[in-house]
Amino acid sequence: DAFRMLSILDRPDVKICEDEVVFNCVLDACIARRDRQHLDSALSAYNSPANRVKPSTRTYSLMIKACAVLGRTEDAMAVWNGMLKSEDVRPNDITVGCIIDALV
Repeated sequence: DAFRMLSILDRPDVKICEDEVVFNCVLDACIARRDRQHLDSALSAYNSPANRVKPSTRTYSLMIKACAVLGRTEDAMAVWNGMLKSEDVRPNDITVGCIIDALV
């Protein structure tokens, strides 16, 4: 059951920001379940000094979607602007759709 899977995120030994694939999976699952508590925790973990995730276009898209689920338009724009400043990744059609969705 998805609820039990997501409850593993409450364990202190689970580090979601050590691997991009794990981080993306967590965001994707929490977005699908509209799990605001774990989305908030995941975004906080990403913004912590312990973060080792190097974001891809998919990661940025998921973070924008997470901000939209949380109703954080300004944070979605901050993620978007961070992506635009990055030299490593560029927005794609999906990312553009995510930011439009977050703003409406």
